[in-house]
Amino acid sequence: MVQFGAPEDFSKDHKLRYDQLVYANDRFKQISLKKASELKDKIDDKTKLFIKGYGTDKELISCFRELLFNSRELLDSLLFFINKNTGNGTNKNFLSFAKSLMRNEYDKYDSKIINFLKLNFTYIFHIRKFRNEIKNKPSNIEFIFVTNHCEARFKVPIKPEEQELVHYLEINNKDEAIKNNFYYCRLMLDKYFPEIVEFWNTVFKIMK
Repeated sequence: MVQFGAPEDFSKDHKLRYDQLVYANDRFKQISLKKASELKDKIDDKTKLFIKGYGTDKELISCFRELLFNSRELLDSLLFFINKNTGNGTNKNFLSFAKSLMRNEYDKYDSKIINFLKLNFTYIFHIRKFRNEIKNKPSNIEFIFVTNHCEARFKVPIKPEEQELVHYLEINNKDEAIKNNFYYCRLMLDKYFPEIVEFWNTVFKIMK
């Protein structure tokens, strides 16, 4: 079991968590290709096939969980790292950090990693939200094969303390999402898995 460590442990723990992301990505590719091959005679351009009507396919949910749980741990470690390198000038709590980040309160540090997170705010917000959803209600997530790719579709709940952040997300119908306290998310997993790996690759390069 990998325990979340102090900031000085970051260089040690982040490699293992990153390796698990890469492993989850590789597993997803293999499982996705296998399932697509099994279903190729049942799918065409006008057909959508639910892997399981109420949501979770055990192999796909396992990969998705591995990707998101390790991404969330990396994000926590990154917030500790940034806090240490700004002389405790940033918040280690995600919601507080995110609000200050998007209110431009951290612009004074002229930090490449802070600027990068700001530009990719939807990614870091969703890492946290998707991880929470797969932890609290995995049956909410429906896996669908459409022709040659796999999608995950689920409802993302919005808590009152998160509403301010919705305005900064790259999603449609933000006002409606705030009014309803949720929005629907559709992920093309064939793109999302490698994008998450590349996202963390870029973070590590900036931190060097």
